[in-house]
Amino acid sequence: MAFWRGLFCGIVLAGMLVASSLHSLMISPISFPSSPVGAPHEKTVDPSRKTVSAHEASVMHSSTVSPRSSRMDGSIEKSDEIVRKHPRIVEKADDSDPPKQTSTAQPAQEGKMDSMQTWVVLLAQQRSGTHWLTEQLNQHPCIDIKPEILCCNHTTWWPPKLRKMAIQRFFHPAEVPSDMVVDGKKMPWVVEKYVQESAFRLARGRSIRGFNWKIDQGFLNDWPDWFRPYAVNHSIRILWVQRRNLLRRLVSGYANAIQHLAATTDQSMVKTVAKQKIKIEPKMLLRHLNESSRENDGVSRYLKSNAIQYLHVYYEDLLNGLDDVWAFILGGTACKVPTVKVASHYQQLHSGKLEKFVQSWDEVQAALSGTQWSHMLVE
Repeated sequence: MAFWRGLFCGIVLAGMLVASSLHSLMISPISFPSSPVGAPHEKTVDPSRKTVSAHEASVMHSSTVSPRSSRMDGSIEKSDEIVRKHPRIVEKADDSDPPKQTSTAQPAQEGKMDSMQTWVVLLAQQRSGTHWLTEQLNQHPCIDIKPEILCCNHTTWWPPKLRKMAIQRFFHPAEVPSDMVVDGKKMPWVVEKYVQESAFRLARGRSIRGFNWKIDQGFLNDWPDWFRPYAVNHSIRILWVQRRNLLRRLVSGYANAIQHLAATTDQSMVKTVAKQKIKIEPKMLLRHLNESSRENDGVSRYLKSNAIQYLHVYYEDLLNGLDDVWAFILGGTACKVPTVKVASHYQQLHSGKLEKFVQSWDEVQAALSGTQWSHMLVE
């Protein structure tokens, strides 16, 4: 009997000890890494390290950006970057298919959208300041001017029909398929890239849209063949930008052929370019000056045709203000002229006296002396 009484007491005592242990665990505090009240628990990176992995960067970004600001990151500028990084765009034009058209607009919607658009062509010779001008215009919330859609191959590469299709596809994608082949050549990928970017921005309110067309990219051939009636029928506005000083334009072109730098926003790069003098053969220079002048005369004759909306401006004058350009491009639209001067980021590559950039300046000066080009030596 005593045995059973002792066993019972032992069981009761053991139960009491277990219960006491459990109680102490329940009321003891649980420790966390210390942090200020309300502060997120961020993943930290050793500040002595000079690189941060993509994963760490994404964690750090997500822990410090609010949901609202994350949504704001989906702005036009960031979305444009996504479009530019389309995986199909990095492939070569001649051995890859262009990106597929993603528009799902119905014909009625397309017609309504077309009536709300204003089409623009920024026409110029090479090295006429169009990088700078395009940057200025595109800072307006209604405008989207693309670079040269016909630039990815030399002019002789383009079959005239394919060049026509490229321009028509840019302005009206629904009328021209992206996979068109002419004389065994596909539509270059750069055309489709700009088609997609332009459509993307159009959907976000940039209803004044166009592209840069250099005169040596088939303009003088396409104008009488088909572009003049096309421009009239679609009320295309042609902004013709010309350099008053053709000598300076050619010096810039010669330098670009050697340095392979069309434009830059880097001031240090401008200083580097300025130190590199170029040698110009006088006879070649005279030939190019005459060719450039004849080319401009041809454009002038074409644009003076009836029913063409065009504005002829000189790059040198635009540096003093864009009032005439704004009036021409924005006139008749719901968009307003900017109330403040827009900022400029592109740097002039060859500002100052031309003799600083030409190695054979004495020869150039002697060749142009007494000609119609002599005044350009000092401008």
